[in-house]
Amino acid sequence: MHKRIILILASCLITPALAQAHPLHTVHSFPQGFTHPFLGLDHLLVMLAIGLWAVQLGQSALWQLPCAFLASMMAGGFWGSKQIPLPLLEDGILASVILLGLLLMLAKPLPISVSLLIVGISGWMHGYAHGLEIPIGYSGLNYGLGFLLATASLHGIGLMLPLLFGRSILLTRWAGVGILVSGCLIMLGS
Repeated sequence: MHKRIILILASCLITPALAQAHPLHTVHSFPQGFTHPFLGLDHLLVMLAIGLWAVQLGQSALWQLPCAFLASMMAGGFWGSKQIPLPLLEDGILASVILLGLLLMLAKPLPISVSLLIVGISGWMHGYAHGLEIPIGYSGLNYGLGFLLATASLHGIGLMLPLLFGRSILLTRWAGVGILVSGCLIMLGS
């Protein structure tokens, strides 16, 4: 019975909300950095997808995918903090949501090198977008640390969900459908 409740709660997490992918907000503190990944639907979906996909791929992907995302997100955040505009950034971020949802739904394993490339590009774009939000002259260190901790926590939740259900391929495929549909609905709404 408790597995059904957890599945329902997980489904609620991937239900689309009517919101922009990156609403304007002020970047100042660790708590703001920590809460943003839970409140930004695109980020929430991708973080959970990375964990789910890592479990789906198994073996070294369990740690390589989350670590690659975090490292590339930090690099992207640094470059974004330089305030250099990047065309089609929001489109790329939404494409990462849709692509990760599709990969989960299809459950077709890719070579680890290709998987890491996808995760790295996705992480860089997410980090870049949030680096752009850091005001000029502000270090953003506290915000960034909160953001990294929350991102790692969401990866962990994504890693744990399939383990709670015995690595159910059905769970990850349905989560992929939810993430894919949510990404498409976000795209249509923006």
